[in-house]
Amino acid sequence: VMCMRENFGTDSSDLRVFFGPSAKKCCYQVGSDFQYNFSSFSYANEVFAVRNNYLYFDLPLFNILQLQELGLRTEAITVDHNLCTICD
Repeated sequence: VMCMRENFGTDSSDLRVFFGPSAKKCCYQVGSDFQYNFSSFSYANEVFAVRNNYLYFDLPLFNILQLQELGLRTEAITVDHNLCTICD
């Protein structure tokens, strides 16, 4: 988004984003050291879940929050086809 803005003058309000299949929080198990990579993001706690002493990462939510931080509106982001590539 930043490159599009810089190189083409793209306005975030003109963009639409469609998520395809990806690893999701239901199955995307990560090690505790992985979480450290996200400490600089104010929403880091929102994209991780702990179940049965295992850490899971919500990749789609992380990307959505990044896009919103860059000015995309929630209604411009579609996750209708965002199936989990691990369990589905």
